[in-house]
Amino acid sequence: MCGIAGVWHRDGAPVDPARLQAMTDAMAHRGRDDEGLWIRGSLGFGHRRLSIIDRSPAGHQPMHAPEHGLTVVFNGEIHNYLELREELAARGHVFRTATDTEVVLAAWAEWGAEAFERFNGMWAIALWNERAGELVLARDRFGIKPLVVAQVGAALFFASEAKALLAYAPALRRANGRALFSYLAASMTDIGTETFFRDIHTVPPGHHLVITRAAVATHPSWRFQPGRETPRPDAVEQFRHLLSDAVRLRLRSEAPLGVWLSGGLDSSVIAALAARHADRPVRCYSVRYTEHPRFNESEYASAVAGNTDNLSIEWIDPPSTGLVATIGDIVQAHDAPTVVRGRYACWTISRATARETAVALSGDGADELLGGYQTFAAPYALDRFLRPPPGTPRSWKTCRDEFLAVCDVAAPGLRPRDVVLHAVRCRLGILPMPLHPVVTREFARAYGPVNAAHHFSGWASWCGQKPYAGFLNNALWREFRWRGLPEMMKGFDACTMAHTLELRSPFLDHRLVEFCFSLPYHEKIRDGVTKRLLRDGCADLLPPVVRNRRRKLGFPSPLYVWFGQPENLQPANDLLRDGEGIRCGIFDRQRLHHALDHLASHDALANTPRQELLWTWLALEHWLRRYQATL
Repeated sequence: MCGIAGVWHRDGAPVDPARLQAMTDAMAHRGRDDEGLWIRGSLGFGHRRLSIIDRSPAGHQPMHAPEHGLTVVFNGEIHNYLELREELAARGHVFRTATDTEVVLAAWAEWGAEAFERFNGMWAIALWNERAGELVLARDRFGIKPLVVAQVGAALFFASEAKALLAYAPALRRANGRALFSYLAASMTDIGTETFFRDIHTVPPGHHLVITRAAVATHPSWRFQPGRETPRPDAVEQFRHLLSDAVRLRLRSEAPLGVWLSGGLDSSVIAALAARHADRPVRCYSVRYTEHPRFNESEYASAVAGNTDNLSIEWIDPPSTGLVATIGDIVQAHDAPTVVRGRYACWTISRATARETAVALSGDGADELLGGYQTFAAPYALDRFLRPPPGTPRSWKTCRDEFLAVCDVAAPGLRPRDVVLHAVRCRLGILPMPLHPVVTREFARAYGPVNAAHHFSGWASWCGQKPYAGFLNNALWREFRWRGLPEMMKGFDACTMAHTLELRSPFLDHRLVEFCFSLPYHEKIRDGVTKRLLRDGCADLLPPVVRNRRRKLGFPSPLYVWFGQPENLQPANDLLRDGEGIRCGIFDRQRLHHALDHLASHDALANTPRQELLWTWLALEHWLRRYQATL
């Protein structure tokens, strides 16, 4: 796991070594084990290394294959590198290291862009093909690893993080007003290729760019075609096999490794499978809030550890102090204002885990893959009524009861009525704007409104890709490729790599993803029970209290309570009341002051919890101050 950066002056201008060094220095947190620069006239690559596989100096990057005219910088892990190495050796390739980076070079030399379909893992790759005069920038299927690009005149820049681009080209510090409005109005981030910087974009997940002096072309790297829903009698057994093998591959590491264990269904299964595959005790890291029972999942995590040999738990007690400053650090790691969802807990567990390990496994991706959120209740109910599973009668009462059961998976959460109303509003292109009562009318006119197709209930929208005949699989596909997973991947990478920690996600093994997206909707949610494949396929791994758990918390923190404490509320007021948000015309001074006065004495404003309001406003204010971006 590493940080990569580079520049190509396609008009032939030379690379400035000091500025290229500044790009890699800006990402020192991504890899503290080694660094490297390579400059060839108008082209320059930079790298920061976190050593996981072959931790010797042989893994230094940029890495070259002079016999093929190739040079690469690589961030990520190819989990099936041993199998690929064996296949490539049989084809005559000679390996000088034990790294997966060298496997990437050999795979490209053998198969070209077809190599990406053979990789099982996560990656952001920059590869210079001297013979073809091409720069290739590639990102893994699901955007687990970040890769941003920008052009200034004839110069093309790329990096793992936007701050590295800004280090070479300060002119890129121009804010994306549309992204800022969507963030303030509807808590939307990381949709499509846009970022909060107007001229910086992400490489789309599952794609690669081929760049020459004359052109930039985008090509898909993932060939899976969604749309087919094929029943399989062995679905549960095959799911278990694929998930188990995904965990096995992701345990490959020469660095210390652990597991994040929340006590929820997903992470508990990952921890139990890791314990079965590992040849040494597996240390789990779990967040607990002993003074806030509503947010405390420690009893479930303890039950998993007590039910499984080879597991131990390191407890993490997040502090309530310094909250406002910590939000600033989280924003710095993201290069962007962030949503409140799970970020504080993720930041805290990342910091604690990195003190002892370099790699962690997590259960992220399962909710998006298997329908774990209450927002999937409506599309499931529609499928259940219009296309009941084989042998199941169509019953309005049964469909209603199952709809209510899925709505109940989150506590607190949307009421069943609100689940339906959100979908209807999205279908009509009408979105509530709960988070922007403090913006100026001028800012709203210039950069609003929010694109309804981007809303989290976008499964009901007229817009967007709908490859499936049914509603639930289309909703899952949209969440996976557009709305939910990209945001989560950005957050996990930012929080973990800020502490030089590699996070691996077995549920995002592409074999498992393709398998799940080839099954009918009722394999994911059935009888009103979410994630049935996981519950049925891994029942023997879990204690009943976890296996039968219906409600999920979603990596929460008691921010609602903490923001009401004077030691956090006062710094929030100090930062916002005379901040950059007001000076640059985003926040209306009078409205913001009124809102802050209201929050100091009441629990909520406009029916929106104060933690969501304050986090949103503070994150934007921190971003404006730290990045000095201009509209």
